Amino acid sequence: DHKILSIDEQNQVDSISWNTGKQIHSVWFDSDKKIHTAGDGIYFSSEKGEWVKQAELPFKYSSRIRGNAKNDLFVVGDFGLVAHFNGVDWQVYNEAAVAKFYSLDYKGNTMVAVGDQNGKAVVLVMRRN
Repeated sequence: DHKILSIDEQNQVDSISWNTGKQIHSVWFDSDKKIHTAGDGIYFSSEKGEWVKQAELPFKYSSRIRGNAKNDLFVVGDFGLVAHFNGVDWQVYNEAAVAKFYSLDYKGNTMVAVGDQNGKAVVLVMRRN
């Protein structure tokens, strides 16, 4: 039985069913109504509590998802996966297609991802003007 655990402000633990059969590597949310996951595909929770796969993204393992809001998300992963969601569409950036990204942080107008390429460290910084 797979679940995502959540802890509220009073340290009460609750769980959310994860019934996709896919592996999760990262979870991001800005409210309990819309949860985004990364791993074996990018998924978000619908208002009905169902998990919806983001089919418009290339199938590459995703290691991290972070955002400023539910309409401003970045995801990174294997084979140089770097993509941004603006609330309507995903924009995939192929500039770093040979790198493998392990993590990212995204605050304000700056996204920083870290990974490796052929055993050498890679740091990707993207800024919105």
